Amino acid sequence: MSVNVENALNNAHKVFFVGIGGVSMSSLAVMMRRLGYVVGGSDTAESTFTDMLTRSGIPVTFGHSAENVRGYDAVVYSGAIHADNPELKSARGNIPVISRAELLGYIMKPYRRRIGIAGSHGKSTTTALTAHIYARAGLDPAVMCGAEMPEFGAAYTLGEDTFIFEACEYRDSFLSFYPSTAVILNAELDHTDYFADEKAIERSFSEYARIPFDTSDDPRLIVCADDDGAMRATAGIARTTFGIGDGADIRAENIREKNGIVSFDISVNGTTAGTAMPRLVGHHNIYNVLAAFSATYSEGIPTDKIIDGINSFYGIARRFETKGTYRGARIIIDYAHHPTELQATIHTAANMCHRRLITVFEPHTYSRTAALFDKFITSFGEADVRFFTDIYSARETNDTGINPCDLAYAADGIYTPSYKEAADAVRRTADDGDIILILGAGTIEHLAEMIGE
Repeated sequence: MSVNVENALNNAHKVFFVGIGGVSMSSLAVMMRRLGYVVGGSDTAESTFTDMLTRSGIPVTFGHSAENVRGYDAVVYSGAIHADNPELKSARGNIPVISRAELLGYIMKPYRRRIGIAGSHGKSTTTALTAHIYARAGLDPAVMCGAEMPEFGAAYTLGEDTFIFEACEYRDSFLSFYPSTAVILNAELDHTDYFADEKAIERSFSEYARIPFDTSDDPRLIVCADDDGAMRATAGIARTTFGIGDGADIRAENIREKNGIVSFDISVNGTTAGTAMPRLVGHHNIYNVLAAFSATYSEGIPTDKIIDGINSFYGIARRFETKGTYRGARIIIDYAHHPTELQATIHTAANMCHRRLITVFEPHTYSRTAALFDKFITSFGEADVRFFTDIYSARETNDTGINPCDLAYAADGIYTPSYKEAADAVRRTADDGDIILILGAGTIEHLAEMIGE
């Protein structure tokens, strides 16, 4: 049940965040404190985000208990929190309970312009690049991203200009937002604990695509012309398109690639606007760059400033990020956890590899692993050595009966359940000239420290 956030917060002074340790929740908590609220929260375990909160003076309790919310005026919860959480149960009926998406929608609403970056893949990179273009152009954007942006030193910033945000589709969260410019990178089946099939996820994206036309005086919809799901979801709605194929309004032309890094010309309705030379690895980043260009161009940022922003962008945390070496093998971490993302990232690494590509994958959630099992198997075709850890459960219990050992066997890989076992196996295997590619959206990035020299 939705809540009137404005009314709820008018009478609130102290706000408690359930699941405060997530990247988005921790950012919202800091935002709320800067807006004058007293903030606290809880989570199940320590993380870099809870450490950041503690250092900034926001108390974090580990473990969930009804006692934790005593004395607070409102509770905010993330999509990963179940209805039987003791803090939620204690709050309901006594104080306002607000979802993460509802709170983010409330915070962005006063901004005159709001750019929402949606899609099954590429949201964080595109959001960060769009924000970088604004900052590089001398503007002061407010940003909410799903990953840390090095130039801002966080996953968020509270500026005065346009609000730029990552619009996540999980549990229809993005339908609580207020984009005046809505960007859709792609629409592919994911979050299978919520979306039953491709039609369900496309219906959700279709609703999101219509929001600007109900909430803005100058609405804009920007869609990838090369993604069938995104095009089906937005059929019949006025839109600007971007892509590589013929027919897109904004296109990448004369694509060049060297050592995984792409460069290309950007044309707008047939006229060259400039040459993009982003410092991003992987062919898939062409679409992220085109989306950011399209959004900022539509908002009136001069073309030369957009190109300058693109060409000075270094990327974000955990996206094909080099984390060291081991015996001459390069260690790279990447957030890829969906078959499409895995295939793109592995393909990029394979084309850069001088010897063997060694992958270590931590599957993310039981429901996704079970529903997309066959696609996961085929994603690792270009890897030479394949290790698979236990599944990172996140918000779930294993109701599917899925076994990570089965995934390893089907993908012609080796099951190394724990991080220690995976690290030991990699250290026994890797040698000079190899690439060690660590993949997943859980805490698997810590494996780089365990392996590296």
